[in-house]
Amino acid sequence: EPDTTDFEKVLARVDAPLFLACGFLGGRLDHTMAVLNVLLRFREKRVILLSGDDVVFVCPQTFALSLPAGCRIALLPLGAARVRTRGLRWDLDDAELSPTGLVSSSNEVELPDVRIQASGPLLITLPLAHLGAAIAAVRAG
Repeated sequence: EPDTTDFEKVLARVDAPLFLACGFLGGRLDHTMAVLNVLLRFREKRVILLSGDDVVFVCPQTFALSLPAGCRIALLPLGAARVRTRGLRWDLDDAELSPTGLVSSSNEVELPDVRIQASGPLLITLPLAHLGAAIAAVRAG
């Protein structure tokens, strides 16, 4: 199947409650963008991408995270998305995010209980040290 990536083949054929995917971020930008494309097309699967520094996952429609104050968090739209947050330094109140407009990179946690509501394709990135919080959020979503 030359028209699909190895990552896509795995998500299409394997049924699992959660996927932790290593080795798909960094390196070649075209490969990373292809992985993000697959991630969004299989958004019903619970997938967390891991790099040496970050965890990345598709934002469930509504979810909560328990993170320490000052923790770095980014909300990165891969299409038009409407987002509402509570507990971040720069909260969003029904904000429209898009790849060619507003993004919320380099935001940070202000309150330990973060709440995010999103419609549309939105990625969340956190430091790798908070993988446990990401797993809890993805499982609950």
